[in-house]
Amino acid sequence: MLFKYLDIALRLLSTPLFPRKCAGCDGLLNLNEEYICYQCLTELEDFINPYKNLSSYFNSFLCPIRNTFAAYLFSHNNVVRHVIHSIKYHRHKDAGVSFGKLVANTVNLNASNYDIIVPIPIHNRKRSQRGYNQTEQLAKGIAEVMGIPINNRALVRLHNTTSQTSKHRQQRAKAMVGAFGKGKNFPPMGLRILLIDDVLTTGATLASAAKILAESKPKYIDVLVSAVDTI
Repeated sequence: MLFKYLDIALRLLSTPLFPRKCAGCDGLLNLNEEYICYQCLTELEDFINPYKNLSSYFNSFLCPIRNTFAAYLFSHNNVVRHVIHSIKYHRHKDAGVSFGKLVANTVNLNASNYDIIVPIPIHNRKRSQRGYNQTEQLAKGIAEVMGIPINNRALVRLHNTTSQTSKHRQQRAKAMVGAFGKGKNFPPMGLRILLIDDVLTTGATLASAAKILAESKPKYIDVLVSAVDTI
């Protein structure tokens, strides 16, 4: 309780110098709002059925992904898109952790089904530009809710690929060939892995990462994304 009041006091003192803005609408936050305002929280569009049409994303990649889960819909100009872009491109780092908690609570997976969480890595050059990996921030929030350890060094990004947003499915698949390698803390055999990414668009990035993780001979690999791109 004391920590809660201290947190509010710090927010009150810092607001005049550093106004706290919502990651969804860029409006000013109230003292009792954390990173995303209440109005934007009500406008997050749930991905109602976590299995709906998602298995088809990976059929052509022949990758070892068992199940795929998603929390929200990512569409043109919706709040989910604004939140993710704010985390990814506008240095809303801590909002990533908070959004990860929302993702975990929305999908509500059984934590006892997994041994580790593995976030999709970004290239070191991109990390130095942004200062962090947005997917790791999401994973921190998910791990906090589920109580599962994160392995940030399971994979390494070998290619500094350009933005995949405007590329077609075949272009994305080609760009992701050889994009990942084994990291310094590559998982031991037989683990149950939950692979995390921010947005599922064509599945090429996740498929490429899963193929490398499959070399550890895991019991299975499931995927959890914060949102599915419907654009």
